Amino acid sequence: MRTRAAPARQALGHSLGTGGATEALGALGAWGPHEHLGLRRARVSEAFPPALEAAAAALLADPPPDADAAARLDLRHQAVVTIDDPSTQGARAPRRRARVLGEG
Repeated sequence: MRTRAAPARQALGHSLGTGGATEALGALGAWGPHEHLGLRRARVSEAFPPALEAAAAALLADPPPDADAAARLDLRHQAVVTIDDPSTQGARAPRRRARVLGEG
């Protein structure tokens, strides 16, 4: 399959690396930038049924009381740090650069 796809990918100007076909399909608008290949292969819909969307909207508009509110500690003022796999670099949101401990 890879050898049959190579001429088309080269004609589109996409690399023949591991992400080449995915990038080409994204550039053509066939796939989104964060396509979940496992769901696509299993033909699982990413859309929710209208009744579920309506129920979620109703909960958002009038959420139930939080029984654990008194026991929660609000940490929203704290900085958040994540360690991502190198493959997630294209999915990162813009952020300030941080110095990694041990770097100059």
